[in-house]
Amino acid sequence: MMAPKKKKPLVSSDDFEYISRRQIGMNIRKIREAKGVSQSELAREANMKAPYVSGVEKARRNVSLVNLLKICYALRVPLSDIAEGIDFETIPEALKVLGRE
Repeated sequence: MMAPKKKKPLVSSDDFEYISRRQIGMNIRKIREAKGVSQSELAREANMKAPYVSGVEKARRNVSLVNLLKICYALRVPLSDIAEGIDFETIPEALKVLGRE
């Protein structure tokens, strides 16, 4: 007798991590630009290096919660503003748009 086939989850943890990093980076850039702050200024205020901030904005870096809080403090925004748009229900649609599904 064959074992039942395992169902693949709708969204893998890798997909959720990628989409989350991408959304966080876009939110940081949008907020930073709306405030007229350069990446270098944000990095200085958050006690980070500018290439790190660039990597976060481009979703190349997996930013820690502590560093997110530093960025929030430097931009004077709540964490909810940076996490806006991250939702399990929207991940499958985002994957379609990005061509990863």
